[in-house]
Amino acid sequence: MKARWALLLLLAGCGKEPDRPTVPENGGGPPEIPPLPAVQAAQPEWTRRESVTELEPGGETAFAWNLADTAHFAYALVQHTQLASTATSKGQALEMKVRSKLDGYVEIVGGGNGRAELRYKRTLREQVQDGQAVPPAKINEDKPSLFQGILLEDGKIQSLSKLSGNAESPYLDFLCALPSKPLSPGGTSEVAVHFGTNVDDYGYHGRVVFRHAGRAKVGRRECVRLESVVDLELASPRAMETKGRLVGRVTAYFDPAGRCLTALDAALTLLAHSRALVSPPEGKGPPFWTVGRSQCDSQIGLRLKED
Repeated sequence: MKARWALLLLLAGCGKEPDRPTVPENGGGPPEIPPLPAVQAAQPEWTRRESVTELEPGGETAFAWNLADTAHFAYALVQHTQLASTATSKGQALEMKVRSKLDGYVEIVGGGNGRAELRYKRTLREQVQDGQAVPPAKINEDKPSLFQGILLEDGKIQSLSKLSGNAESPYLDFLCALPSKPLSPGGTSEVAVHFGTNVDDYGYHGRVVFRHAGRAKVGRRECVRLESVVDLELASPRAMETKGRLVGRVTAYFDPAGRCLTALDAALTLLAHSRALVSPPEGKGPPFWTVGRSQCDSQIGLRLKED
């Protein structure tokens, strides 16, 4: 979403984002960042459409990824997003609405000793901006987003780095997370989540609360259904000040025998109110403030590819 915010600044004639804010020539102070309204994520759409066979609730289950050196899990990724942004500066407002369809994969390659290599790829396939379909040639100019990191048995991620593309975060820090303790049906587990750099992108800080929601058969695997609630606050990158939250609901199916996720669906809403002091190119006028509002709604699905 940071890239879309920067685009709005440029479209508004804002020039470049300053490396270090300067005081506007007219002496104007910073405008207030509007408070965030209440925001609540929808239920994951694809989970409601997909049939699974319900099983008896069963007993207590422990949760940990199988990361043996023989383990290899590959997931098909599908993501749909809707972004609505408004930037207001110098008494003028600019709006943008974007719908996107993306796909890709998540791959986990076990390395033994409780660690695995984690790979992520996401490619833009279709996009509509303000009601107009983006031509395929323009779509093809968007480089796939590639990330790589280390996955631990408890679902925590280390050293996640972006190799290419413009995606801010793949959200793997909570999509791959697992309950921190064994759970019986109806039991809950809260896990702290912190990721992002707070420099060129947002930082995300908060929690995920898991609930054991029974058992179901997905394909040939007997799984525990995990329903979780995501609630994260955004920390501002250096180019702007932000009030923001990321909230979501996730339904995932964990196979205790294979120690892996077999399917996952997430509904996420990111809402951010921001302000930035913008310095136009030399000779194009004094610095001025821009205030923005963005909401991005996403539906994300992961499906394990079986042999």
